Order: sequence, then structure tokens, then C-alpha cells
Amino acid sequence: MTTRQRKVHTQLGRAAVQIFAANDRINQMLIEHLDPAAWKAKPPGKNKVRTIAAIFTHMHNVRCKWVRLTAPHLKVLRQLNRAHCTPQQARAGLAESAARCTEMLAEALGGGGGRVEKFRRAKFLARQDSRTITICGCGNQGRIQLKALSRVRRLETAFAYDRDGGQALRFSQDLTSDLRISVKPVSDLPAAVRQSDICVTCTTSRQPLLGSDDVSPGTFIAAVGADNPQKQELHPSLMARGKIVCDILEQCAVMGDLHHALDAGVVTLASVYAELGEVVAGNKPGRESKEEITIFDSTGTALQDVAAAAFLYEKAQRDGCGVRLDFAA
Repeated sequence: MTTRQRKVHTQLGRAAVQIFAANDRINQMLIEHLDPAAWKAKPPGKNKVRTIAAIFTHMHNVRCKWVRLTAPHLKVLRQLNRAHCTPQQARAGLAESAARCTEMLAEALGGGGGRVEKFRRAKFLARQDSRTITICGCGNQGRIQLKALSRVRRLETAFAYDRDGGQALRFSQDLTSDLRISVKPVSDLPAAVRQSDICVTCTTSRQPLLGSDDVSPGTFIAAVGADNPQKQELHPSLMARGKIVCDILEQCAVMGDLHHALDAGVVTLASVYAELGEVVAGNKPGRESKEEITIFDSTGTALQDVAAAAFLYEKAQRDGCGVRLDFAA
């Protein structure tokens, strides 16, 4: 590792620890100022959605599992009972689990090697030799997805699909220039996906866009658009055919593409291979063959976005940059 690489590695490690600490400060603030009546209140609607109490206790319990599996030499934490946990107990538990996770991150990311190599060697869901990608949905999310994936895979060709053909054309022109790869607008989504190693769906669709016959063996599909129970991008038959990895299993079961496959009776919760954290931590391998279809069902975890925003805000304050806006004016 060169001197520059060590410096960047150290900076990234510090940033990761700072972001996690900012996340915990926000969690503590939210619980402290929450109306007590809202703690276990059931959200409106027919669908089974977790209460605020369940969300925060689940967050603590996931951290406990993460520490136990990734850093067994650290003190084992007690999990919280979501049915009986009070806001005060949640705050205390989250503070303790955050401290342990921060310690683990600092240890893993603080040097040039050690357990961080385990994270680096973790198998991803897309094949290493992936060269062709289809982006379904050419809005800002699609742009971000293609730019991010071009950093981790040596992409050569991208197909851009959108129900608005003009949007797909503008997307192709802009990203061809930015990324210096071939980005082509297409009108036949299944045909494009059959030629692709990776497909990202980021739409507001309420009907399946892709079925089992539209995907070739070895494809990785990232379905990121279905963030409420009404949205759907993948047909249940495709979910049944692939190896499913979720961001948060309980959440995907009520509002992701997994939700529709469960309702159709073609998969069960036991059919889900892993949560993404288990793969990233190296506790389960990701892709295990060149032929398998891997599916990432992402419903989103907003607290991570808030944590990143808080980190950037605090950094802007320290560096004296940015533009101040008075929303109360």
C-alpha cells in the first residue's frame, strides 16, 4: 500500500466512524423528543408496519448481532425486547451498542490490514467480470446508480430504459460524456436485460417490469424502486427463481418486491438467502456461481441518509463552506 493509499484509507476509516457516531446522536435526539404516545402507536393503514419502538429495538438488536458475529472478542450486549422496551431503555441500549460498534469500526478501519481485509474480500452479488448493465428508470436515482456501479465494475456498455424516451436519450447523452462508456437508450427492456450482467430498476412502477423469462443466468438485479407496499418492479416468478438478499428482511416482507412474492405464495421468508449486512460482513458468501441469478431487494433505510447528511452538515460547519438558508424567514 502506497503512502497516498494509506492516507486515503485512514481518512475513510475516520469518516466511517464519524458517520456512525452522527447516526447515533440523531437516534438519541429523535427518541428524546418523541411524543411518548407515538412510541408504540400503530401506523395507519391495513399493512403491517413496524412501530417506532420496534424499529429502534430492531436497530439495537441488529447491532448486537453484528458485534457478536464480526468482533466476538468484544463485550456481548443484551438484546432488547421490542414488546416491552421503553424509550429510556432504548436510548441506553442504543448508546451501548453504538459505542461497541464504533470500537469495532475503529479497530477494523484504523490500520492498513487486519479484519478490514475480510470486508474487502467479501463476495459481491454481481459477477466480477460484469461489463454490461441496464438501468431501468432514468431519473436522478438511475444516474447515481450507474455512476456508483461504474466505480466497482469495469463497465463497457449501459442500456438506458425509461417510459419517457426523451428522458432515456438525455440520460444516455449525459452519462456517455461523464463516464466515457457507451450508454444507449433502448425501448425494449426485456431484450436489454437479457444482454446484461447487471440490471438496476429504480422506478415508481406498480406493475412488474421484469419476469422470470426476461433475465439470463448469472445476472445481478438490484430492485430499489419498491419502497411502499403498492410499488412493484419484479414479477413473483422472477423472485422465486433468484437468490434473494434484502436490506432489512422485516421491512422488505411488507413493502418490497419480496412482499408481492410472499403474497403470491411462491416464496417464504425462509427462501430469503440473507440480509445485505450478513454478506458485507463476510458471514455469508454473496455470489456462489457464475450461473445463479442474484436479486437485491432494497426498500431503504432513511436513518442512514440522515446520518450521512448530519456528517456533511457538521463538516461544512467546520470547514466554513456551503450556503446558509433560513427556512423560517
